[in-house]
Order: sequence, then C-alpha cells, then structure tokens
Amino acid sequence: MKRAEVKGRRFTVVLTQEDVGGYPVRCADIPAAVSQGETRSEALKNTRETIELYLGAFPDGSKIIEELDRVTGKKEVVGVTV
Repeated sequence: MKRAEVKGRRFTVVLTQEDVGGYPVRCADIPAAVSQGETRSEALKNTRETIELYLGAFPDGSKIIEELDRVTGKKEVVGVTV
C-alpha cells in the first residue's frame, strides 16, 4: 500500500493560549487535524503527530496529495473582529 509522502511539507496551524492554561491548535490546511497541549511545545508536537496520523489514514496518498497541492500557496493569518 502506498502512503502519502508529505515529509518536509509545511502546514499552517493556529495556536491559541487559553486563559485557564493549555494551547488548543488547529491546522488551517487540514481542518480535521486539531490537537492541544499544556505547553506551546507540547501542543506543536501533538499537532505534528495529529497531522501524521491523519495523513496515514489514507492508504492511497495520491488524493490527499492532490488536495494539499490545491490549498498550498501563500497564506495570510489575520484577525477579524465581528
């Protein structure tokens, strides 16, 4: 079975520090990849693992690679007040 090859690919993640402690994280490129950690470092480590596990769920990596290529490009993270 072929696995998705994404080593070295950079993903945009949103890391938020909670007032009560901890850091929830979501991946902007893969909305299903969400994680958290007690420290910033732990949260980013857990997010890497989450992304790897998510991508590993696709036995034929070609479809996920196509989708990642489609959303790859210049990204800008901005805050919006509503």
